[in-house]
Amino acid sequence: MPQWEYCSIQYQDAGSLMYYFYGQKGSEYSVLYQGSKVEKADDLTAQYVFLLGMHGWEAIQVLRRPDGMEHWYFKRQVQASNQYL
Repeated sequence: MPQWEYCSIQYQDAGSLMYYFYGQKGSEYSVLYQGSKVEKADDLTAQYVFLLGMHGWEAIQVLRRPDGMEHWYFKRQVQASNQYL
Protein backbone atom coordinates (compact mmCIF):
# COMPACT_ATOMS: atom_id res chain seq x y z
CA MET A 1 0.00 0.00 0.00
CA PRO A 2 1.46 3.41 -0.93
CA GLN A 3 2.43 5.86 1.76
CA TRP A 4 1.95 9.58 1.28
CA GLU A 5 3.49 12.79 2.50
CA TYR A 6 1.73 16.13 2.40
CA CYS A 7 2.58 19.80 2.24
CA SER A 8 0.83 23.11 1.94
CA ILE A 9 1.74 26.65 1.01
CA GLN A 10 -0.10 29.77 2.03
CA TYR A 11 0.52 33.46 1.65
CA GLN A 12 0.23 35.35 4.93
CA ASP A 13 -1.22 38.84 5.31
CA ALA A 14 2.15 40.10 6.53
CA GLY A 15 3.70 39.34 3.13
CA SER A 16 5.32 35.96 3.72
CA LEU A 17 4.78 32.70 1.86
CA MET A 18 4.77 29.77 4.29
CA TYR A 19 5.56 26.12 3.50
CA TYR A 20 4.23 23.38 5.76
CA PHE A 21 5.38 19.76 5.43
CA TYR A 22 3.76 16.69 6.98
CA GLY A 23 5.58 13.36 6.60
CA GLN A 24 6.77 10.18 8.26
CA LYS A 25 9.30 12.03 10.41
CA GLY A 26 6.83 14.60 11.68
CA SER A 27 5.95 18.08 10.53
CA GLU A 28 7.86 21.28 9.94
CA TYR A 29 7.31 24.69 8.45
CA SER A 30 9.49 27.34 6.90
CA VAL A 31 9.22 30.76 5.35
CA LEU A 32 9.75 30.58 1.58
CA TYR A 33 9.50 34.32 1.02
CA GLN A 34 9.38 37.33 3.32
CA GLY A 35 8.27 40.64 1.90
CA SER A 36 5.60 43.29 2.03
CA LYS A 37 4.20 43.35 -1.51
CA VAL A 38 0.90 41.50 -1.21
CA GLU A 39 0.02 42.38 -4.83
CA LYS A 40 2.66 39.85 -5.94
CA ALA A 41 1.04 37.02 -3.97
CA ASP A 42 -0.49 35.30 -7.03
CA ASP A 43 2.76 35.36 -9.04
CA LEU A 44 4.80 34.14 -6.10
CA THR A 45 2.35 31.36 -5.27
CA ALA A 46 2.28 30.26 -8.93
CA GLN A 47 6.09 29.97 -8.96
CA TYR A 48 6.05 27.68 -5.93
CA VAL A 49 3.11 25.62 -7.23
CA PHE A 50 5.21 25.01 -10.36
CA LEU A 51 8.31 24.19 -8.31
CA LEU A 52 6.40 21.71 -6.13
CA GLY A 53 4.98 20.07 -9.26
CA MET A 54 8.50 19.63 -10.62
CA HIS A 55 9.37 17.82 -7.35
CA GLY A 56 6.50 15.37 -7.78
CA TRP A 57 3.85 17.08 -5.64
CA GLU A 58 0.22 16.90 -6.82
CA ALA A 59 -2.24 19.63 -5.85
CA ILE A 60 -5.20 18.07 -4.04
CA GLN A 61 -7.07 21.10 -2.73
CA VAL A 62 -7.10 24.88 -2.88
CA LEU A 63 -9.01 26.88 -0.29
CA ARG A 64 -9.71 30.58 -0.81
CA ARG A 65 -10.22 32.72 2.24
CA PRO A 66 -12.81 35.54 2.21
CA ASP A 67 -9.95 38.05 1.76
CA GLY A 68 -8.85 36.27 -1.45
CA MET A 69 -5.72 34.58 -0.09
CA GLU A 70 -5.29 30.94 -1.12
CA HIS A 71 -4.10 27.87 0.78
CA TRP A 72 -2.71 25.14 -1.50
CA TYR A 73 -2.48 21.51 -0.36
CA PHE A 74 -0.34 18.84 -2.05
CA LYS A 75 0.49 15.15 -1.72
CA ARG A 76 3.05 12.77 -3.20
CA GLN A 77 4.01 9.19 -2.69
CA VAL A 78 6.86 8.51 -0.28
CA GLN A 79 9.98 7.45 -2.22
CA ALA A 80 13.68 7.36 -1.35
CA SER A 81 14.44 9.70 -4.29
CA ASN A 82 12.10 12.52 -3.11
CA GLN A 83 13.64 15.98 -2.97
CA TYR A 84 12.48 18.70 -0.62
CA LEU A 85 12.36 22.50 -0.65
